Amino acid sequence: MLKQQQGYVLSKIGPHTYLLPYGQSIADQKHGIIINETGEFLWKMLETPQSMDTLITALAGHYQMDSSEISELSEDVVQFIRQLISLGIVQDLSKAAGDSHPMILSIAGLHICLTGMPALYPDQLSAFCVSDLSVNSGTFTTHIPADMTIELLHQTPPFHQNGTLLLRSKELIVLETCDGYVLLFPSLAGISDVYLSNDGTYARIYCTGNADCNTREQIFHVIRHLFLYRAQTTDKFALHSASILYKGKAWLFSGHSGMGKSTHTALWHEYFQTPYLNGDLNLIGFEQDSPIIYGIPWCGTSGLYTTKNVPLGGVILLGRGKTDHLVQLESYEKALKFMQRLISPAWDTKLLKKNLDFATQLTASVPVFQLFCTKEPSAAATIKERIDQLT
Repeated sequence: MLKQQQGYVLSKIGPHTYLLPYGQSIADQKHGIIINETGEFLWKMLETPQSMDTLITALAGHYQMDSSEISELSEDVVQFIRQLISLGIVQDLSKAAGDSHPMILSIAGLHICLTGMPALYPDQLSAFCVSDLSVNSGTFTTHIPADMTIELLHQTPPFHQNGTLLLRSKELIVLETCDGYVLLFPSLAGISDVYLSNDGTYARIYCTGNADCNTREQIFHVIRHLFLYRAQTTDKFALHSASILYKGKAWLFSGHSGMGKSTHTALWHEYFQTPYLNGDLNLIGFEQDSPIIYGIPWCGTSGLYTTKNVPLGGVILLGRGKTDHLVQLESYEKALKFMQRLISPAWDTKLLKKNLDFATQLTASVPVFQLFCTKEPSAAATIKERIDQLT
């Protein structure tokens, strides 16, 4: 589908009609062009997304052309539209043709198709690769569509799209456009622009860095943001937390950065031989009304993650204390504190409400404790004793 690019206005100056840049298009050093009556007709049609065939058919009807003239008209329209695309005046909203070597991922029940240069595919995703998008029932094989397609383009975008500013930080800028979002990562030199559709099913990452380990690391970080948005649309939410496996269930330890969640889970691992699940981030959802932790590749700098899904036992909210002790929380406090430690997008009020609704549902379904603790083994022993009373 084709559509006007923001940043250009149709203007009549003397006997001529121009498409003139403004705003970001001027900053990007874009140039205006003269167009004729046919170009003006096509430009006005492109106020809404149109296919090439629709443009040709409409133009032929406008000029009342017969079928013998359609072939020549088609060539002229295609050439004109390609010129506008190359100049960044028109957007091509079409997804790229299928890559001959896509990376197919299965993460938390979502099937993701990564396309582009294989040299850009992050190594950290390899544990979640599957052979193809199909389900084998034993009798026949069914091919399923991807839940999300992410294109990796090793180029500068033809235009820098603007929108309504939703969020700005040193790490991330989020702009909302009419058909999705633009994500900018100021601290990532190898990433130019990132585009994400409203429903999260399609994203395009423009990479300008070399196809090396550093750029792949940056792409891996960007994909995390895209994945968490898509996961949120399927009611799966990410909690900043470290997790262990104890008595067949996942127990999540969440605290602000530097609070000591890694130190605390290390105590469990050392003194109670509990396996690690994830060192920094846990994705939570419900399967058949039961809360579950999904294996995901993102785990901060810990290098600790699992590919398996595990039932959720409960959540422990950590705080610093001179002694190890538990504090009883009201229901609303549990939901609020849990929500505040979610890192699923809260770019606007709609997304924030989704996070709060999930926090309310989850904290009513599993035990949630507030533990003020030291860095001593007694901290792990204190909460273990409380958990043991539940099982």
